[in-house]
Amino acid sequence: MSNQEYSEDIVTDIEQTEEEASLPEDVTEAPQDPEHMDLTKVSDYGKWVRAYISVSDDDGHLLGNRELEKEVKKLCNDLSEMDLYLEEDPELWINRIKEVALRYVAEINFRENTSIGTFTKYRIRMGMLFNAQKILVKEKLRKNWIVWFAENYDKSLLRSAQDYMRIAEIPNAIRYAVFGKERLLQILRQIGESDGEDPIEGFLKEHGIEFNSYAETDYQELKVATDIAITRQKLNNEGLEEVADDKVAALVRNGIELTTLRLGQMKLVKETEGNLPAHVQRLIETGGKVEPIQTPETKAKSFKKTVDRFLDQASTALDDDQYLGEFDIVLCRLLMEKIQRLEQKLTSTAN
Repeated sequence: MSNQEYSEDIVTDIEQTEEEASLPEDVTEAPQDPEHMDLTKVSDYGKWVRAYISVSDDDGHLLGNRELEKEVKKLCNDLSEMDLYLEEDPELWINRIKEVALRYVAEINFRENTSIGTFTKYRIRMGMLFNAQKILVKEKLRKNWIVWFAENYDKSLLRSAQDYMRIAEIPNAIRYAVFGKERLLQILRQIGESDGEDPIEGFLKEHGIEFNSYAETDYQELKVATDIAITRQKLNNEGLEEVADDKVAALVRNGIELTTLRLGQMKLVKETEGNLPAHVQRLIETGGKVEPIQTPETKAKSFKKTVDRFLDQASTALDDDQYLGEFDIVLCRLLMEKIQRLEQKLTSTAN
């Protein structure tokens, strides 16, 4: 398939008509390249053929670097024809792949990040349209917006539409489309019902995040900085301001999200006079896999569950001679000793 102009169209999720879905000139059902799909073996491909051709005909135009895409494709082809197990100079090819991969990854990351931002911008604008339509439907037609929406659009669109409508309500939010939907929603949760001409800008300034939409920006670092600011704000909202900034950054860079459960554990550590910095450090070192904090109440509940299981197992053993025959009498005596000591402590405490 080689219709380059056709492949340059931006693909949307709108279904195409049969006329639009027909194969363009110079495009055949049979593959013309090893990377092409054999459409003769796929039934009813009409609805998605335009999207497929846009992907299959891409020669690096979306990457913004056709020469690099050509270079990478050739290297992949060369490597596929080699017997790498018999290669006599592996370091030559290892270094060659590394050099190309570093350039390729940098371009992919940049284009992926900017593409997400671009589509976020489109959808925020969509949210603007729906916000205006919602006012007209509710105030002029006196109809329920959600019911009306379901009758006039695909119902599955509603949840996504509501997210972008929420973002579009924030003054000048579209300036920050580069952050993507999820980060914008997180920022909005932290700033709440903030007023002002540009509340997102205020959040960024408060947390020292420099953003200039006219300058070249490391988008990955921009996202990390934003996530650090969001995490910092979450901690502050829960009264956990003493967590050091470097620890906040380490949590984010290690991919540890501060869920409701983790925040609850951190508050519990602080309230029980535990060592919060040490707890945060364990979170970082274990990738967030710290055992839940045990209070006297939770320990008692856990003990009761263990005893209940033991009583159940003991009843089974008493009715099963073979099972009972596998028991260790020394273990039973140790258990009896612990139970007697526990009973004595409980009795003295009660008195």
